[in-house]
Amino acid sequence: MVVLLCSEKTRRYKAGPEIWQDMGRLRGIRPEPDWWHVSAYADYNLRVDNDLGLTTVFVDRSHSRPGTASHTVQYLTELLALLR
Repeated sequence: MVVLLCSEKTRRYKAGPEIWQDMGRLRGIRPEPDWWHVSAYADYNLRVDNDLGLTTVFVDRSHSRPGTASHTVQYLTELLALLR
């Protein structure tokens, strides 16, 4: 099941844990590795997500800011292999 929750609806913005906690309350579960966040800005976008135990994917582009991530890809099409 895919559930989307946008920041405009919650008025919470990354890179804080609140958006993920809101999603957890909405779904009745806690953030977990089955939740994925993909970003080219691992230095701040993915830091909180790693701390919460989410699966994180860093998209390594020329403008990217690296950081810790569960996976690194160069192209979004590489996500397909990770999801299989």
